[in-house]
Parts: sequence; structure tokens; C-alpha cells
Amino acid sequence: MNIIFLGSYPWSLLFLKKLLDSKKVSVVGIATKWNSRKHSKNEPTPVEKYCSQNGLSNILCLYDNLPDIILDKKVEIAISSAYPYKIKNDILSLMPFGGINIHPSLLPRWRGPDPVRRAILNDDQYIGCTIHCLTDEFDEGDILWQEAIPYEGQCCGDILNIIGNECAMSLENVVVSYCTGELKAWPQNGAITYATNLSPTEMIVTRENTCHEIKRIHAAMMPFRNTYFDDSIDTSFFFSEVSLEKKPLPYVKKEVKNGDLWLLPV
Repeated sequence: MNIIFLGSYPWSLLFLKKLLDSKKVSVVGIATKWNSRKHSKNEPTPVEKYCSQNGLSNILCLYDNLPDIILDKKVEIAISSAYPYKIKNDILSLMPFGGINIHPSLLPRWRGPDPVRRAILNDDQYIGCTIHCLTDEFDEGDILWQEAIPYEGQCCGDILNIIGNECAMSLENVVVSYCTGELKAWPQNGAITYATNLSPTEMIVTRENTCHEIKRIHAAMMPFRNTYFDDSIDTSFFFSEVSLEKKPLPYVKKEVKNGDLWLLPV
């Protein structure tokens, strides 16, 4: 079974590696950017770097080239993960089984680009991962697989690794079962919430935040973003109440446009 993989960020690599190792599917194209003009001056994406380092540059392609590759290689399905662009119906309709996407939330909860951080900041008791069919709109397709884990205070990076590895273990069987008709998708049910990107102010700890909220903010940011303190905060109070070591840690002062903020150490 020939597939196209679409992904850009480090999380995408969990699934790309599993698919490349599969004996049941064959990755014949990997799209990580939209087109050469839009990305001509950009740094290579993590997926692009991985392909270059592992002899896969020959199957790297741009979104613009997908129709030719799909028809030439007789691609049956597209699989996307952390691919920041909408895959249009005119592309999906070229493949017998369209496409599926891997999304790090319990859809329909937290549709959108920042689901894990939103789940952590919202104090969700469970966080998970969903494999769903691709449609015209982001994260709205019927579900093929979904798994939940209890949230126990892990940081964003750890959560992505936990749910990503769990999903990667099931991905091959989900793809094959869906394409053979053994697996039927079911509609998304429940309250719909949206995971918009965090605003700069949501990444700042203020004196209005409780200790519990501060822990959540820090967990949501790590290890991809820094957590900042408003300079009005008594940091000794923070470290005595929140730090596991219950003692101050070295921190670095950082000037930003919105004022003088303190950078929480990693």
C-alpha cells in the first residue's frame, strides 16, 4: 500500500519512522513544506532534516507536486501529523481512501494548533490522541482511533512523547484496517472546544496566579517555550511554595517589549 506522509515538526517523526519501518505500507512521498517560493529562505523543517540525514531526500516533495506523485505512484492514502497547512479536497479526492490525521487531543475537545497546552492550562484530567479522517476543515473528521491517559502533572513535551508513542504503536494497524474496510470511522461526539495558540500574556506568571496555576503554566510551556515572571512577583514565595527543592534557583533577567520579566530556569 503506497502512502504519502505530510508533516513538519519533531512530533511528526514519531509516526514517519514507524511508517518507514512498516512491512505493510510503503512511503513514496514526504511533504513537509507548501511550495518553494513561500519557503525559499526558511530553515529546513525537522522532517526535512531527518530525510536529508537518512537518504530520503529523493522522496521529499512540495505540496504543489502532490497530484503528480499521487497519480504516478498510485498512492492510496495520505497520512498527516503536525502539518500546518490544510490538505485540500482536490488532493484528497485523488486517493481511494483520502487522508487521515494524527491530532494530540481527545477530539472534539481541543481542535486547533495548540491542544496539549490548552488541556494542561485548563486542568483537564485526561489528555489523549486521536486518529481521524481528513475533511475540508481542520480536526473535524470522523474518528478511527482514540486513546486517553490521565494527566499527572507532566510537561507538554513529555505528554507529546507519551501519547505519540502510544499512537505510533497502533498507526500501522489503523491504516491497514481502515483501507481494507475492517475499521469503520465514527463521528465526533461531545462538546467542541478550540485550542488557539497561546497569547504572550498567557505565558506570564503574575501575582494573581495560584501556585497550582503556576505549576500548570510551567508544565504547559516546557520544554518548547520559557515561562516568564512578572517583575512584581516575590520569587522567593514562588520557589518556597512551588519548587520541589524549596529553594531559589538561578534565573536570568530578560528584557521584553511588555516590561521587565524574569525567565524561569529549565
